[in-house]
Amino acid sequence: MTIWMNDPSNKKILESEFAVSQDKYMGNEIIEWYPITVMILFGVKATLIKKATWEKLTEELSIGNAVQILRAEPGHFQSALWYDEKTDTIIYNDSWPDRKGMKNRGFNETLTKDEFNYLYVKKAVVYQKKGD
Repeated sequence: MTIWMNDPSNKKILESEFAVSQDKYMGNEIIEWYPITVMILFGVKATLIKKATWEKLTEELSIGNAVQILRAEPGHFQSALWYDEKTDTIIYNDSWPDRKGMKNRGFNETLTKDEFNYLYVKKAVVYQKKGD
C-alpha cells in the first residue's frame, strides 16, 4: 500500500481526492488518501472523518468498525480496534512499539478521551465491517 501511495503514476487518482504536493509529503502520510487507496487495492470501503470526535470514534468502534487514528506528535497512524465502555477507553495497536509511552509494546494499548483530545489529529478513517 505504501508503495502504491508513493508511486508517481497514481498521483492524479490520489490528488483527485485531496490535492497536496507529494514533494512535501510521502503519500502514505496523507490520511485523506487512505479511503481511495484501500478501495482500489483491497475493495474495502473506508470513510474519512474530517472532524473526528471521541463520541464518533467510540460509536464506530462499538458497531464493529475499525478506525485509523492519527497521533499528532510525532505524526503516526494507529489502528483503533475496540471501545471498552466500562473504562471509557479505546484499545488500539501501534506498529511503533518502542515509541515513548507504550505500555504493551504497541499491542492492545489504551487511549483515554483526554489523551485523544490532547495528542491526536481530529481526522480519522473508518473501515466498515464486511457487508456494510
